[in-house]
Amino acid sequence: SFGKSMFRNYLQKNFADENIDFWVDANEFKYTYSGPMVENSGSDSDRGKDDLESSAKDIFDKYCHEDAERQVNLPHAIRSSIEKSIEKGEVAESLFDPAIHEIYNLMVRDNYLRFKKSPDFLEFFRCLGLIDV
Repeated sequence: SFGKSMFRNYLQKNFADENIDFWVDANEFKYTYSGPMVENSGSDSDRGKDDLESSAKDIFDKYCHEDAERQVNLPHAIRSSIEKSIEKGEVAESLFDPAIHEIYNLMVRDNYLRFKKSPDFLEFFRCLGLIDV
């Protein structure tokens, strides 16, 4: 959406776009893998489980690992819980739910409040034709 794009641009200028990128990627993961996985044994179910685990590891390595280049700010308990689940092969579509909630709240409490006070926020309303300034 246009609003999400404006907010993302603001975050990018303020070196915090990893938050919204993680939130989008983790939600995509959740909705891509939600619903029943193939129950039969065989290559389809193995491939689905492998894809799920591979996608989870990619997201973890990109945003959650302590050495991640685009690391998001997660409490140790959430980070280690995700990591242990991946290591044990206990990956479900809800794996990132606590992290999604944490990052969403961080963006609302911090990033979005600063965005609302920025010239970018006024520009957003100008683009929508809601104000003339």
